[in-house]
Amino acid sequence: MLRGAGHRYVEGWLTRRSGNGGADFVGRLDLGGGRGLAGTSLVVLGQAKCVKPDTLITAEQIARVVARLRRGWIGVYVTTGAYSESAQSEMVEDQ
Repeated sequence: MLRGAGHRYVEGWLTRRSGNGGADFVGRLDLGGGRGLAGTSLVVLGQAKCVKPDTLITAEQIARVVARLRRGWIGVYVTTGAYSESAQSEMVEDQ
């Protein structure tokens, strides 16, 4: 999806299976920089959860990833479940 918007995602690495501190993958997102324009790169810290489709991801689960972010990083949470209403509200509020 990001590549289609003219940006470039560079795969980094997968973290170990357990004890990963709330991150399953790390990558880099390169924004801009096309046609002589200056660009920037952001670290992408991601969590992936394969759960039953009717499982709700809570705000607390997402907060664990957010707590690991540093300035200039973005977080990604990918799931086969759904986000609870409180998780969605918190994401919007926290931008």
